[in-house]
Amino acid sequence: MKSLKATFLTLVLFVAFGNSAVKAQPAPTEQQLRTYYSLFNEYAKNADWAMAVNTVDNVKKHLPAIFNLPQLRDFRPILAKRIIDTYKGAADLPANTPERKTALLDSVVTLYSSLPAALKRAGTEVDLYQWTFEKGYFLQNRAADLPAKYHAEIFPTYMTAFELNPTKLDDYYKIFILKSMIDANKKDEALTFSEKLRPYLSNEQSVAALDAHINNMFSNPAERITFLEGQIQKNPKDIKKIDELVRLYNRYTTLKGKSDTLVTYVMDNLLPDSTLTLTTTLYSAIGGRVFNNDINQIPAALVYFNKAVEVAKEVFEIKNANNAAGLMNMSQQNFEASYNNGLNIIKADSTSHLGFGLVANSMKTAAAFLELEANITAEEKLINLLAAKYYDKAIALCNPTTQSTEITKYTDSKTDGLTKLPSAATINAKGWTSGMEIPVTSRLTWVSGTVILP
Repeated sequence: MKSLKATFLTLVLFVAFGNSAVKAQPAPTEQQLRTYYSLFNEYAKNADWAMAVNTVDNVKKHLPAIFNLPQLRDFRPILAKRIIDTYKGAADLPANTPERKTALLDSVVTLYSSLPAALKRAGTEVDLYQWTFEKGYFLQNRAADLPAKYHAEIFPTYMTAFELNPTKLDDYYKIFILKSMIDANKKDEALTFSEKLRPYLSNEQSVAALDAHINNMFSNPAERITFLEGQIQKNPKDIKKIDELVRLYNRYTTLKGKSDTLVTYVMDNLLPDSTLTLTTTLYSAIGGRVFNNDINQIPAALVYFNKAVEVAKEVFEIKNANNAAGLMNMSQQNFEASYNNGLNIIKADSTSHLGFGLVANSMKTAAAFLELEANITAEEKLINLLAAKYYDKAIALCNPTTQSTEITKYTDSKTDGLTKLPSAATINAKGWTSGMEIPVTSRLTWVSGTVILP
């Protein structure tokens, strides 16, 4: 009985004072932190996942302090990677129960969010795109072993990676995002994303895959048109759907009448509404209508083409709007404006011939007008040589199979310009020699650059 009382007293004292004793434990010393790290790292480095997972808890528990160890500051990203690799490797150990495997992989998902945040708090630069992509890849490739709740996170995670760096994400995953949207019956979202995605696809096969998925989303384009017409009847000020419907109508010559009717509706009812901002497509369509109604109304049409340039956001919009405005500006001898339109295209897409061709045409035609004044200087004639550099770039970017007409036009314009360089006598008088780099100076203050004398 006495022994039982003693045991009871011991238990009471432990309950009363045990927790405070635990709480009073001091923080680990720097030497202890190094030991935690060294022990775990040795196992993880050698892929001994069974031992690594048994030693990782002390590292995770004291991660901020370990990250701040002076000798580990440059090693933080590698340590973070090894923590994740440990849970992945341990999950695949044959001795695991299915429940433990799932729990370990579940921890990996959490770590893909917590570790980048811990690295940032420690002052380490984090490649958020890479972390996000790797999380999406993990969710996709280990879906069979993960709880079902994570399946719906796969394509949104890839979507976040796309938004962080749309050029770096491989086309396979871009198309995967689109297909996932379609499979989830998010047709409107998929259509919007497809237009955003298109300029970032790296090859024709990917573009073809995108078009195939969009085309298969509805049984035929007429189904999509019918859907949009119904949506616009419900909301006659839905600019985005009106924009898409105009673009769909414009694909088919048989629907030109419907396109004209819809553009007329926009001009009469939406354009005067100052609370609405139209799209690049709609401003361009209105500009085209004004021009087609009266060819002498180019200045009025230009107002709308310039508005199309102002509101353009996507790459294809910037290219199309600036190209249309640039050609109009050229026709009005607004060469500086057309030159700037060309630069806008180059900035948006340096792989397109349109921008380089427009810049070259603007410079060459402006130089021709200077020559008509009969007092063009030798330096100003060198504008043609500067334009030739842009013609060469435009020609190089053209597809020889499908853009032979453009190549011929650029080549002819370049050849014509090169016939208007300073004469040999003028070159000698200037003291210029072949191979000399000469700055181009002229009354056209917007033209700048240097040329190498042939």
